Amino acid sequence: MVKRNDPCPCGSGKKYKKCCEHKTAVKVEDMFFEELDRTLQLFFDDYPTRAEMSAYNEVTNEWLQALPSLHPQLVQAIALEHFFFMQKPAMWQSYMKKVSKQTLRPVSQQVYASWVCPRLFYGEIIDVSSPLYIKVRHTRTGEEIFLRRETERVIPEGMMTYTYILPDGTLEENHYLATSIFIFFAPTHKKAFAQFTADDTEQLKLWQLLVANGYNGEEFTTFETNVLKHAEDFLTKHERNFDELRIVLEDYLVEERPGARKEAAIAAGAVRYANENGLIEPLQMTIKEMAEQFGVSASSLTKYYQDITTYRS
Repeated sequence: MVKRNDPCPCGSGKKYKKCCEHKTAVKVEDMFFEELDRTLQLFFDDYPTRAEMSAYNEVTNEWLQALPSLHPQLVQAIALEHFFFMQKPAMWQSYMKKVSKQTLRPVSQQVYASWVCPRLFYGEIIDVSSPLYIKVRHTRTGEEIFLRRETERVIPEGMMTYTYILPDGTLEENHYLATSIFIFFAPTHKKAFAQFTADDTEQLKLWQLLVANGYNGEEFTTFETNVLKHAEDFLTKHERNFDELRIVLEDYLVEERPGARKEAAIAAGAVRYANENGLIEPLQMTIKEMAEQFGVSASSLTKYYQDITTYRS
């Protein structure tokens, strides 16, 4: 084992403590979190068993019939975790008992001992300043927790989220991870969460309230969805790829919340930004021609082009 004052094995000539000790610690931490993720994934791979499939299908069919406007895969994912953690928690407890017996690392055993059963958590995102966590306040109880980020995507304050949580492995108070589904909602759906007063075991009612409030499975408002569609339709028409611009535009929309009389004005500005910054194969057209194709003025196009440029700088 390399001691802290030994020469670093990387060959830099520095002492280990001044060179790669921290990097090694980070790698060990990453491996630990990967182990936790694998433990979660194996549960979803192995369950429900054949014996529980009939009961699971019954729950899924009930949810699909109650939420016909949502994508079936989304409904099935929500219904699955409701089935596991609200209706049949014994499945999870049986699985974790087996995992604990097979686990040798003391810190893992300590974490798994706290994984009694995932619990439902839904509420408003109130702080996004940490690069590792988002802070969420429960809509009903006011409880505030830190949820481990799963990606580097922009998540603005004010959005709502819905997930099942477990202690995240750091053993720090109020620090959690999402078990599987980690769904975000535009702030316009905050009132639907506030209207949900039934017991959490009846969460199908929450989803019906969300649908009644206009939720259709998107994380964006209708306005933002239309902006994305305008940009995508234009690029598809001109045989250009939307993928790189989509990432930029989604982040801009949710973080900046731009206002415009026409969604097409933002889309046009975004396409110009993509065209001038190498996100798409160059379009051979003037700003005026581009604006005309979107049905907006060149000045409106330029305004949002400049806004996006400033946002990205």
